[in-house]
Amino acid sequence: MKEELLSIDNIQVLQAIDNWEAAIKTAVEPLIRNGFVEENYTRAILKNIKAWGPYFMAGPYIILPHARPEEGVKKNQISILSIKKPVYFDNGKVPIRLLMILASVDSKSHLRILKMLASVVTDETTLRSLLKSNTPQELFQCFQAKESKGGREDGISIHTATD
Repeated sequence: MKEELLSIDNIQVLQAIDNWEAAIKTAVEPLIRNGFVEENYTRAILKNIKAWGPYFMAGPYIILPHARPEEGVKKNQISILSIKKPVYFDNGKVPIRLLMILASVDSKSHLRILKMLASVVTDETTLRSLLKSNTPQELFQCFQAKESKGGREDGISIHTATD
């Protein structure tokens, strides 16, 4: 059975945000609200970013923050926050416009989700479309288009069916 990892309810687009910590909190909030993670997952991600910094970078303007499954993950899911005006990580050195929060229940799921997201963010056409998207619907459609071109991995679906 295919596992759905991204719901349009977990996608947000903002013009700007105050700082990277506010960006993380905002990006995780839909996962908390929709029951995929517990509130302490946000604190765990913030702690990880302070400790590991650029380790979570997936490419220009993209970061894939996450924490360990036992730090509050209830179910596999992704949330996305797109910010039109970059927020800066790593002491103001790294501009970020796209945060993809990973919530995975175990290391096997974690690796599968990372592999799938890597296929999205390393595709230059898809990446450009993601960064140009102005609404959650447009971002969602970028993932749908990538999946229809072969972005599926091991029974995992990037998007939630819209029908």
